[in-house]
Amino acid sequence: TGWLVGPNNVLLTNEHCITSNSDAQNTDYQFMYEGANCGSNSVSGVSTFDGLNLLKDNYAKDYALVLLSGNLVDTFG
Repeated sequence: TGWLVGPNNVLLTNEHCITSNSDAQNTDYQFMYEGANCGSNSVSGVSTFDGLNLLKDNYAKDYALVLLSGNLVDTFG
């Protein structure tokens, strides 16, 4: 899970998920990944974005800030 923070396509997520710049760049970030119900095996309306850089992370506080490609703020912010 993650949240957009600020106006510049920055995602806040957990450091135990994204621990390096390589992790940030080699992860697909999906928005609106929703099924019709809890038992649904199909989803619709998924938008996928690439990670550009790991901006900041903190092991002790378990957070990572990742800069994403695209224009997410206009659509999801």
